[in-house]
Amino acid sequence: MEQLYRLKNAGIIRNLMIKHWIKQIKIGLECMKKPRKKKAELKKSKGELMLATKQYVYKRDKDICQKCMKKVFGSNRQASHVIPVSHGNVVAFDELNMKVLCNNCHKRWWHLNPIDASEWFKKKFPERHQHIMSKKNDIVKWKVQDYQKKLERIQRMTDELEEDYEEI
Repeated sequence: MEQLYRLKNAGIIRNLMIKHWIKQIKIGLECMKKPRKKKAELKKSKGELMLATKQYVYKRDKDICQKCMKKVFGSNRQASHVIPVSHGNVVAFDELNMKVLCNNCHKRWWHLNPIDASEWFKKKFPERHQHIMSKKNDIVKWKVQDYQKKLERIQRMTDELEEDYEEI
């Protein structure tokens, strides 16, 4: 009789466990669906902001390599970061963290001589260097709205630059 009772309880427990697992799987699937949409939207916002920031930097620096002072176009024009994007911090999308370099200066000088390059940047742009260094350790978990706000600000700044060029 006791064995029959144990078998019955084991069956009930097994059924409850299966129901619990199914419920957990359903919850997990629902959770997995939601972030994907958010993740895609976040990735799109990041891409738009990076592109707009680069366009602003090109206009601000007048498409001139800040190292060799040559006019640059197309694939020879690079928007180079002082603090790399891979550091995953707030300055990744900061226009003061970027400058225009030609492909040669970017690849053969900036990346191969980081100490010299950093000293050069510090001398040429002391205020920008100070700003970047004060922000470089700030880690912010941005939301889509944050990227969109920053994008609107960069677009306004770009429009202002274009207006200034038209007046000249």
